[in-house]
Amino acid sequence: MILSFLKHVCFTLYVVSIVTASPISVANEIPHLNVGRVPIDNQSTRSQSIAGKTAFEQVLVKLSGNKSILDNDLISRSARNYQQYLVSSSFISLNGKLVYQASFAQDRMLELLQFANVPVWGNLRPKTTVWIAQQSEANQQINIVTQLSEHPFVEKVNDIAFSRGIDLLIPVGDLEDSVNVSKYDIWGSFAVSIANYSAKFGNEYTLIARISLGFDEISSAEAYIAEWTVVGDKHIYSSKSAGATEDLALDALLSDYTDHLASRHAISSELLANTQQIRIEVIGIDTLSKYAQAISALEGIAVVSKVSVKKQTKESMVFELSVNADTQTLASVLKLDDRFREFQADDLSVSDSTRYEWVGR
Repeated sequence: MILSFLKHVCFTLYVVSIVTASPISVANEIPHLNVGRVPIDNQSTRSQSIAGKTAFEQVLVKLSGNKSILDNDLISRSARNYQQYLVSSSFISLNGKLVYQASFAQDRMLELLQFANVPVWGNLRPKTTVWIAQQSEANQQINIVTQLSEHPFVEKVNDIAFSRGIDLLIPVGDLEDSVNVSKYDIWGSFAVSIANYSAKFGNEYTLIARISLGFDEISSAEAYIAEWTVVGDKHIYSSKSAGATEDLALDALLSDYTDHLASRHAISSELLANTQQIRIEVIGIDTLSKYAQAISALEGIAVVSKVSVKKQTKESMVFELSVNADTQTLASVLKLDDRFREFQADDLSVSDSTRYEWVGR
């Protein structure tokens, strides 16, 4: 459970260029947005009912991207009748713990979010490289959380990433990582240099955080403070989160970070309410298989409700999309999809449609 005294935005600074040489960013399609997982003590009917409601709320937060939607009256009432949205449920063993897992009808959940007038976040989401330094309370030693460190935070980060529907990469911590990013770099929050090195991973964002025992100004009490900075998408953003324990501070950090990501990428209910027709030309569709893949990819975009073909040549197709968003939002979504690449023509030909190259996978 996250403490109510989380501390939010400290400052936001927009910059023209941060990472000097980064590869094309690739978003990840999150396949489990309609699945909730809740640790459970036993398989009793009462425990299952409580876990079912919690799993339902978890999925709604994943689909919207922001935990504040649980304060919405319509969503609060719907959570009491979560069985109406339930598709299947089971008990699984995960990391030695009993877990209740439930799948919900995603289309109906998205409709609920729209009726509740809250944002919706599509299944294509940017990847984040995560660097965390934690200071031991016992000896003040600074530890870096990496795959090789076997730090207990590794499992916790993976669990939170699943519950919030985001893709987080913890570096391996091999010799190359150690030489280029030290614990003092993370502790000192040398964000730009760490982000420059992290460009090798090809992720759109780099999150740098340090967690230590300190004083929380919101609660006016001692707490574990997570100070964090995110670099990516031509901006730097810094904030603080707090928790009564190290685990809760980490939970607060990643929860607040996910809220921040959603604020940049989720689509507002106002845009979802307005449908418009947008045409795009896709170059490189020269086989029936590529045509089927491109159609499937476009139909899978959260803001696209209908796809139709308006023109076809030997090497390209013009698609008309019924979109619950504006042209800029659609372009931002397609930018996250590595199967499409904005086409840069060598000649001076003019097209009345935005042009993309089909790359596929």
